Order: sequence, then C-alpha cells, then structure tokens
Amino acid sequence: MSEMILLDTAHREVVRGIVKDSSVLCTTTSAPDVYVHAITKEDKAELHQGDGTVIPQMTRIRFYVFRSNTGTNRSPPRSL
Repeated sequence: MSEMILLDTAHREVVRGIVKDSSVLCTTTSAPDVYVHAITKEDKAELHQGDGTVIPQMTRIRFYVFRSNTGTNRSPPRSL
C-alpha cells in the first residue's frame, strides 16, 4: 500500500501513524530550495527532492514542508 501526501502553503504539516516498516520518498518539489522535515520521537530527517528515509513500524511521524530561500520566487512549496 502506498499513499501520496501533498504539502503546500495551505497545508504545511501532516501527521501519520505508521503500522508496518515503511519507506518515505520525497519525489517532487516545486523548487530546489523546498524540503521536508520528517520527524519522529526518535529521529528527524531532512528530505530534499529524491531523498528517502525508512520509518519503523508503530511510529508516529510528522511531516513539515519548508523553503530555505523565500526570495522573489513565490511558487508555493509542495512536496512528498
């Protein structure tokens, strides 16, 4: 089973409960400076486009989308 999670300026955070050992992949971002923090009780991963991480079973994970350069490009950040 897989799930696509879409994060953007209106939805910058999402929380999921992982039942089985799983992997998370950041497949697409709107700009090179957009990234996602995947945060669990035990660990934190910073995922840029193409990055992934493994999440152990029975884990609560929180995803936040960030942008490191908020300069003149106003494309909404989105990822995962």
